[in-house]
Amino acid sequence: APQAKMDPWKVIGVEKEGADADRVRKAFHKLALKWHPDKNDNSVEAKEKFQQINMAYSMCLEELEGTGGKQADDPFDDEDVDQSPASGKTESHKERQRREKQERREEEERARKAHQEFLQKKQEEGSRLKEAQQKARRTASRQQRAAPRRPEGMERGRPPPPPP
Repeated sequence: APQAKMDPWKVIGVEKEGADADRVRKAFHKLALKWHPDKNDNSVEAKEKFQQINMAYSMCLEELEGTGGKQADDPFDDEDVDQSPASGKTESHKERQRREKQERREEEERARKAHQEFLQKKQEEGSRLKEAQQKARRTASRQQRAAPRRPEGMERGRPPPPPP
């Protein structure tokens, strides 16, 4: 049987007037948890309802995407499009999100590399310190072996003989 055209807003349970992406997302998550097939013994009804909820969610977001996740009631609000002063090109909300995500990845990679370099320097410092300590022990041992012997009568535990 052909499926009647569904109203995604009714499926998600959000009024179209005044809707924003955050409200749609919250409603979607609530319904998705309720109707997820894994939580409903993989019933056919749950699978169909879950697919319908996913489709409605996508449709609602697509509708809102043109307005940057807000209802288009302010014609002068260009928050969903950025004007890049350097290039003079405009950037859509999705493009800006992609660029910012890439910048975050690059920053995380730089931080990871800096941390690796820090750990490597610490390890090298530890190795140098250990080598210096070993060298000091060897030097002290050599000096101890080379120290002059005590004169006769000055053995340990005995007082030196009285002067004549």
